[in-house]
Amino acid sequence: MPQPHHRDVGVVGLITNPKTEQTPYFGLISDGVHVDPSMVTFAYRSNPDKCILVTDAMHLIGLPDGTYKWDQQEITKTGPILYLKGTKTLAGAATTLPQCVRNLMKWANVPLAKAVKTVTNTPSISIGKQDCKGFLNAGCDADLVVLDTKGFVKKIYKLGKLVKPIDEDHPDNKKHKYIYI
Repeated sequence: MPQPHHRDVGVVGLITNPKTEQTPYFGLISDGVHVDPSMVTFAYRSNPDKCILVTDAMHLIGLPDGTYKWDQQEITKTGPILYLKGTKTLAGAATTLPQCVRNLMKWANVPLAKAVKTVTNTPSISIGKQDCKGFLNAGCDADLVVLDTKGFVKKIYKLGKLVKPIDEDHPDNKKHKYIYI
């Protein structure tokens, strides 16, 4: 994505343009790798009702730092940052969506409920699925994530069935584990 310029504002202008009646929904990677925390705050605050948090997380989430084979290439993982081996070419990140929610809360000083809206209600509305996804309403799928007050995942229900996760980013956890019941 090109950097915003005062005469060529690009995507930044699209989501903040006061003349645009139909401001589009926009995805925001709040991992501190793809987008700097100050730009995450700027983008969110420009149009919180159209902001959808996403992650560019790859299969290396939860693995220790090191170099891993991926197709015909190798990726070096250092914390949440993934580079093509021996380069500064970003290959992705290893940041979970719950961590992105916590980052938004911290960086933009957003309460948990508003941050959660960016991964539930707003995406559902953006694709016209609010009658069956993203809300705790009659007729919606029984998909539910239970968070503690700091935004760490405590339980997940998928179509009403309990999936017990351990939030890999929680300070008390060393490994990412899922127990299916």
